Amino acid sequence: MHVFVKVRMTNRGRQTLRPAPPKDLNFEMETDKLPANFLLEDITVGEKRHLLFATAEQLSLLARARRWYIDGTFWVVRAPFVQLLSVHAFVKNEGNSVR
Repeated sequence: MHVFVKVRMTNRGRQTLRPAPPKDLNFEMETDKLPANFLLEDITVGEKRHLLFATAEQLSLLARARRWYIDGTFWVVRAPFVQLLSVHAFVKNEGNSVR
């Protein structure tokens, strides 16, 4: 079976475990579905809402990085969200880049 088909079947099976997608930005975040301390902030300014997610290890790596690379994309998010902004950095271990 093709890998894409396996991934698709697994994703469909997991859909029943996911909460319903929000219809607007005034939804209650179900933090029990997230890893501990993964939701850093839930900020609302006027009509706009910003959700910040990261682990302590990810923040530590970003703090030590020489450069950050920021990517903002609009096409991977569904309404009511309008943009996904991600912050990236290269990590080296003993002179080698690691993923």
